[in-house]
Amino acid sequence: MDYIDGEIAPGSPEDEFFELPRLGQLLRHYRRRAGLSQRILARESGVDESNISLIESGKTTNPWDYTLDRLAAVLSRHIPNTTQEAIYARLLEAKQHKPAEYTVHPGLVLINDRLGVLGSRATTIAIELFNRAIDALEDMRDL
Repeated sequence: MDYIDGEIAPGSPEDEFFELPRLGQLLRHYRRRAGLSQRILARESGVDESNISLIESGKTTNPWDYTLDRLAAVLSRHIPNTTQEAIYARLLEAKQHKPAEYTVHPGLVLINDRLGVLGSRATTIAIELFNRAIDALEDMRDL
């Protein structure tokens, strides 16, 4: 599993069961995935480094859409198999705090009821085990 500051990373298979990450977390995830420092991202995008830092730290939660588009353009050049539009859409979604529509497996609802709020470490481990069990059952069905 991929984690951002102790949380499941956006785009990882487990991501679909959790709340949308905050804008700063998401930007930091993409920047690190691209292998860029804040300084290099700033230089390539034309966005001031201090603005990138403020967004990532959560001190700025409502940057201009144009700023996010410029950051997405640079990030998409450094992250294989992704597009500027996909990154930009995900950043906008996080900015607007509008979670995507998620379908949660009934087994995960049971895990959540037994272990508490989704996102805890215990629940994350339980979900990972649950997913492995589902995969094993599907493999057995294919035999």
